[in-house]
Amino acid sequence: ALMRRMVNAYHDMPRYRDEAMMVLSYRRNGQVERETAPMSVAAERPGRVSFSIYQTRMVCDGSRLRARISDPATADLDGQTLDLPAPERLSLPVLYGDPLLHAFLRDGLAGYPVQLELLFADAPLQPVMSQADAFELLGERTIDGHACRGVAARIDSGRFVFWIDTREYLLRRLELPADAMREALAGVDEIDQLQLTVEFTNATFPNSLPADAFRWSETDGDKSVGRFVLPASPLPTSRLGESVAAFDLVDLQGAKFSTEGLRGASAVMVWFNDHPASRAILEQIQQVARQVRGDGTHFVAVFADARGTTDQLRTLLAEWRIDLPASLDQSAVGRDRLSIQEAPTLVLLDANQRLQVFHPRANPDLASQLPQWLARLQAGEDLAAEAIQQHEADVARYRQELSAAMRLTDVVPVAAPAPEIAAAYPPRELKLTQVWQSTELTAPG
Repeated sequence: ALMRRMVNAYHDMPRYRDEAMMVLSYRRNGQVERETAPMSVAAERPGRVSFSIYQTRMVCDGSRLRARISDPATADLDGQTLDLPAPERLSLPVLYGDPLLHAFLRDGLAGYPVQLELLFADAPLQPVMSQADAFELLGERTIDGHACRGVAARIDSGRFVFWIDTREYLLRRLELPADAMREALAGVDEIDQLQLTVEFTNATFPNSLPADAFRWSETDGDKSVGRFVLPASPLPTSRLGESVAAFDLVDLQGAKFSTEGLRGASAVMVWFNDHPASRAILEQIQQVARQVRGDGTHFVAVFADARGTTDQLRTLLAEWRIDLPASLDQSAVGRDRLSIQEAPTLVLLDANQRLQVFHPRANPDLASQLPQWLARLQAGEDLAAEAIQQHEADVARYRQELSAAMRLTDVVPVAAPAPEIAAAYPPRELKLTQVWQSTELTAPG
């Protein structure tokens, strides 16, 4: 009953506003850590909304619907702003109508924003409400000065707890299942007290909203589009295909080691540090090194810590059970010569020491990709030239799609019609015959 009253309250009220925040908290090796992201919403029926959720910002003022995505990796989608005529009535399919915007809202740590679901969905919280018999009414709790009761619901994705204001039926806090994140957070650390919540601070059904609640802030250089277009991914380095002059490292005996000695065969070098991601990539490279043993390829694990010592490196490699040839980069030549900014970073040089592959960060597919790259280099292929050519094609494709998207800013967004499913009918050409029947099983499988 409490859940239904909450759903009805959001459905019936003409206005809503909050200053919501997603909060992920946990204790790592005894130290409390906290990550947050905005999830604030303001809405006024039938056609005005403003929200800042994860990396997205949207404002529909009743005249125009505008949205922006903050994404440093693509320079905020190359400065694109979704700019469309406002629909007469807002709905969840309209708000989620742009595929790229939809993906950013869906993929946040707390998933889809529940306020938009409660305010604009035709059947709010359907996966939860359809399992009403599984609800568990919890005790009372005061949240931000408001008396609340908790309602726990367990569905396929885990246990959710809704803390509902018992006077206004506003959702004050939502506890979400977080165990799936434990492994990703932990690495080699000990994680406990893991909790993921959305705190609906200052949630209210106001009598009015301030004049600037639905004001959009313009940004210099905005590209107005009718749909977001994903820009072409930049090349990982501007030095792809260039010859790399020989440089010195320090080997495990403390002696200078020149990369000139790698000339004449392909060389796989990986700059790494003391981190689980580095360990994973070294394990993959070691697997490949054993697989292609005898083909002349050089493998070098380069410790990127400028303060590292040979003893420290030996201990780390022994702990990780890595027996690749190893060196120390004590002069940061990887940074200065190859523009390596992070570890792990894989560098693949051909026999003439031209930079063929540059791959920062972890790569779960490396164990299968690297042997193919090496085989293609031995066959005389130019991987760098191919990557540059593909990048140029991707940039041209993006420019074409962006130009088309910029011509769609007068198209009113509409919800896709619900598919009509035909009624079931028996087969016309085949005969349906019951072969056997069992009444002993309670469920398949």
